[in-house]
Amino acid sequence: MLIIFDLDDTLVDTSGCITPIKLEDALHKMVAAGFQVPHFLDALEQLKRIDAAAGSAREAIAEFLEIHDGVLKYYDIAIKEVYETFFSDLPIFTFDGVIETLKTLSEWHYLAVVTAGFFDYQQWKLKKTGIDSSIFSKIVVCESGDKKIHYKKIVEELNFLPKDVIVCGDRVDKDLTPAKDLGFRTIRMKKGRGRKSFKFSRDVDYTINEFYEILEVVASASLMNSTPS
Repeated sequence: MLIIFDLDDTLVDTSGCITPIKLEDALHKMVAAGFQVPHFLDALEQLKRIDAAAGSAREAIAEFLEIHDGVLKYYDIAIKEVYETFFSDLPIFTFDGVIETLKTLSEWHYLAVVTAGFFDYQQWKLKKTGIDSSIFSKIVVCESGDKKIHYKKIVEELNFLPKDVIVCGDRVDKDLTPAKDLGFRTIRMKKGRGRKSFKFSRDVDYTINEFYEILEVVASASLMNSTPS
């Protein structure tokens, strides 16, 4: 089988490790550029609360600035800080069991990654967390966030039928719905922003709370494929 993974909040704990730090950095940059808040720590706490319920940091920043009547230039400053700026000493870790589970899966299946973001930043996350990039047949970083065309291209290049493809990600609308549209099976990783993803539940075939649980799901899906109809 071919298993395609999202990266952020599926393999690596981006929301838990990096996002809180980057939101604070973004607020500092906005304030330095002239954005005014009565109390920095109160504003930061508010921004983090908004982010905890948002579908992305982009959405959180936009909502925060709307509340505070922030102008567009501050949004651009914050987005650049969160998504394009990173330092080698930022803390970033995989979820429990990711490295070992990926290794086990790679012995029997083809693996790929399709992740939204900036290429250097996403590659850095893989390297920093110790994930072995060589186990993936394809690694695609799409800046637009539209994954459907990349799923389709990978499957065609690796010559898989839709019934033999599984996509695993945390966000249903961004990761799983495009896969379901192509006839793939889907696994929702209930971490990070995936914990709040209740829309489009019809597009979720399986849900896992810990990454190692994917072994049982894939084994079950493989058995279903091998059973004569």
